[in-house]
Amino acid sequence: MQNTSTTVTTGTTSPAKSPGRGLVMSKRARSARRLASLLTTKSGTYVRVYYDRQIRRYRVVWTNGPDAAQMFTFAVQAAGEVPELDVATLLWDRGTTNNNHK
Repeated sequence: MQNTSTTVTTGTTSPAKSPGRGLVMSKRARSARRLASLLTTKSGTYVRVYYDRQIRRYRVVWTNGPDAAQMFTFAVQAAGEVPELDVATLLWDRGTTNNNHK
């Protein structure tokens, strides 16, 4: 028997829960996590890909490592593994750290 009940709440946009599997993740969100993993492996630096709700776009963030052009090249090479994401529309934010504190 299939569960067809719905829960109505006001003022929230929380993802639906899947029976026995926790929160449901969209294909696009799964692709974002996969791209982050691929870019982390390829670049040698931790990469995070997340949806920025304020601007309604996915953002790629990392510190040090390759510049944005090189990271974009890595993403283009991985595009076939993340078909739900259009790598051309991602925002690329490279930060730097200064470890020469005195």
